[in-house]
Amino acid sequence: MAKITAKKLARMPHEFLVAIMEGEEQFNDRVFSPVAKKFLLVRRYPTLAERIDAAKAAAPYYAPKLGMQLTDPTGLSDIQNLSQEALQERIKRLTDAAQQSLH
Repeated sequence: MAKITAKKLARMPHEFLVAIMEGEEQFNDRVFSPVAKKFLLVRRYPTLAERIDAAKAAAPYYAPKLGMQLTDPTGLSDIQNLSQEALQERIKRLTDAAQQSLH
């Protein structure tokens, strides 16, 4: 429904959702009137629950979840693949860096 209404208004779906979230968009609801014994169109603003749902639906467009990235700040993740010579060089570099940080 959001896409259909957004197309009518020449807006993107996420823009339509933001308008609902901000309470700017009005809706036509069909409500049965027992007095008139027929359905009537009632113009109304979105409820708080509808505004919250619109905010949840629009959120991924504006703040996508970041994927988890694994990093190794020590640089030791590839230690198993190092040759003996490269391993000794890495140990020497780390030892030198540790000694310089102490001075």
